[in-house]
Amino acid sequence: MTNRLTNPCPWLNRAAGFATALVACTIALLVPATSLAQTQTQSFELQPGWNAIWLEVEAPDRDPAQVFAGLPLVSAWTWSDRVSATDFIQNPASAGWNRAQWLSYFPEDSPESVVSNLRAVLPQRAYLIRIGGSNTVTWSVTGRPIIRTPEWAPDRYNLRGFPVDPALPISFRTFFRASTAHYDTASQQLEPIYRLSPDGSWNLVPPDAVMRRGEACWVYTRGPSDFIAPFHIESDTGDTLDFDATQRRVALTLHNRHALSKEVRILHQVAEPTHLVLVQSALSGSTNTTKPLGTHHQTVVASSSHQLVIALDRSKLSPSTSDPARPDLHTSLLAISDGEGTLFQIGARALASPVADTTGLWLGTANITQVVPVPESGDQTGSGTVPLAFPLRLLLHVNSSGQVTLLRDVTLLYTSDNTSPATTDGSLVSTLSPRPSRLITDPSVLAALSPSDLRSGRIAGRRLTAPHFDFATAPGQFQLPLIGTLAISNQVTGTLNVTPDLPSNPFLHRYHPDHGTNRSYAITRQITLAFGAPDTAPPGDGDQILGGTYSETLTGLHKNPLSTSGSLTLRRISDVGTLNAP
Repeated sequence: MTNRLTNPCPWLNRAAGFATALVACTIALLVPATSLAQTQTQSFELQPGWNAIWLEVEAPDRDPAQVFAGLPLVSAWTWSDRVSATDFIQNPASAGWNRAQWLSYFPEDSPESVVSNLRAVLPQRAYLIRIGGSNTVTWSVTGRPIIRTPEWAPDRYNLRGFPVDPALPISFRTFFRASTAHYDTASQQLEPIYRLSPDGSWNLVPPDAVMRRGEACWVYTRGPSDFIAPFHIESDTGDTLDFDATQRRVALTLHNRHALSKEVRILHQVAEPTHLVLVQSALSGSTNTTKPLGTHHQTVVASSSHQLVIALDRSKLSPSTSDPARPDLHTSLLAISDGEGTLFQIGARALASPVADTTGLWLGTANITQVVPVPESGDQTGSGTVPLAFPLRLLLHVNSSGQVTLLRDVTLLYTSDNTSPATTDGSLVSTLSPRPSRLITDPSVLAALSPSDLRSGRIAGRRLTAPHFDFATAPGQFQLPLIGTLAISNQVTGTLNVTPDLPSNPFLHRYHPDHGTNRSYAITRQITLAFGAPDTAPPGDGDQILGGTYSETLTGLHKNPLSTSGSLTLRRISDVGTLNAP
């Protein structure tokens, strides 16, 4: 390997017909946007000629014409494969370069616009941008910061950028020391890395050269790798700490890849409070405590991970000022750094909802602890406590009008949010939303789903059942309406008719004493759910959990009515208010 990799894209020079040199771009600081607090602005100082940049934010409109608007742009290019790598860089002696695997965009007034095939400018990708004229221009992109990164292509060069802290310079050697695919600890040798230099060529980077945020470099990866940075973060709600109408807690995991402990700092970057609290684990047998998130310092021991639980106290949310059109939407931006040169930024989104609004899907359990015994003769006596509680799973749905229905089963459909930075030609890699977008109880709706969407992963489902609450259904009716309101200090009631031919009727059970006599009897179940405050609720979850009591009277199973009762716990798992939406 030589110390200089000259003109890695020779066809670009020929296609554009220019003699100017490739010039590296100067990257400005990432700053929070003022209009929407969970967005940030990434700025680049683009030099005339070619610039290699790494985009970290997702613009609201990903159309290249909108993203590059106002620039004296000649063309923009990005690698189209699922990983950022090219065979030409792997073999510099090759006579040509695989242009077909690159996506390009030319402005509409360019003669070459007819060959443009870059349809979307996605985050966490490298772009080669050619600027016309003779002046340096500032290019700013405002959008939601994305923390997901593409996969490494093993045993070849990858065009990548890195989450380095502009305020704390870090060398390539220090940054990659924890990655065996990029640094050999035995020989203390860094795998080859090339950066675009002012004289228009790609030069081998000295190991102790300082990295620049927003700059794209060719990085050789020896073997497979999952390395992101000396430390990185992971949220169980994706690229944003998303507290929607049902989410009250988010797990934020800090991963330390370094051989030494790290002190990680979490800092709010906007003035508007988001009412986030940090849930602190207590000693066994004690209740967890909380404290305002503010600025938090967390020690993460060497080569390990630490999970933080962040909760939202929605009851304290006041009308938001970040977006006048959405006073119920509170946003924030968190900066998470290790103080050693690595910096991540992640948005936080909190949706205020009326405390009385119980719209959505509720999943819970009725624990039967009281049963009225039936003596051999005579009337029933008072209820008795059973030795072991018997759990009954419950599925309830509340529509936007407040109608409560009992469900036998429901399928939660998750769809792709299409924000994966894998490809840019319109065939995006599907990334499922962490929240269900549809609730389906009608089998015909499931049957109508596109097989191609299911195979590609653009749609996925999770089926929940409540086998203890079967009931006869009419055509097109797959839920049982209940009477009442699902809210604290209220109750709902309903009647389940277990017809003689319903498969779950116990008289049809093959081991029933009357089996084979062709006798089966109708059974009626009268249920009452009385709601109250939960006995315990995790911090920030108070209005998403309901407690109360469950009672039921069965007739037809015995000559006397049978009565049972017990405790009730429900949790809202979705705020979708419509069943079987098209």
